[in-house]
Amino acid sequence: MITRRGFARTSVLAAIVMALGAGCEGIARPIVLRDERTTRAARRAEKLVDRGAADVIGGVRRAALLPDGDEASAAALVEPTVALLDTDEPIDALRARIAQLVTGDLLEDHIDDLEGWTMSATELSICLLVHLVEP
Repeated sequence: MITRRGFARTSVLAAIVMALGAGCEGIARPIVLRDERTTRAARRAEKLVDRGAADVIGGVRRAALLPDGDEASAAALVEPTVALLDTDEPIDALRARIAQLVTGDLLEDHIDDLEGWTMSATELSICLLVHLVEP
């Protein structure tokens, strides 16, 4: 398990939101994914992360990756994350599997800088998914 960067702990995401500051809440949301499978995966993600923090982080990520607001591109981009989360796996087992993925991301340098915060590709993908699905 990753104790230092425990993805399931909301305190890390809350700290990121505070660091991102006031510049993020005005981000437009031109893309909203509404299909049942994606929504179900996003609801599972919300059991692992703070929705508000993930929404802010995902909004910044969306602005960087999907500036044109193309819904088909957004759906394709989050499909691997939807596949990861849309399971009947117990939430604790899913949390452990995500922690392993985050560790792998860090070891394999699958990371990105987001407003000065270094985050794994898995963390960013989950945040993007949460952002793209209405609460």
